[in-house]
Amino acid sequence: MAALGVAFKGDTDDIRDSPAIGIIKKLLEAGASVTVYDPAAMERTQEVLPPSEKLRYAGGILEAA
Repeated sequence: MAALGVAFKGDTDDIRDSPAIGIIKKLLEAGASVTVYDPAAMERTQEVLPPSEKLRYAGGILEAA
């Protein structure tokens, strides 16, 4: 799976109350592998969801796809 955009609002790094965070957590709990890409919120997202065997961060949208 790929999560494209994690911030709750475009062009910001604000991930407070982001629905994507909860969805990603549920996917990981269900055993899915998830690749995340958000050009503005990558650092903040990694603080909440650190990279792991099932969760990785892409350098661009094509890499995520």
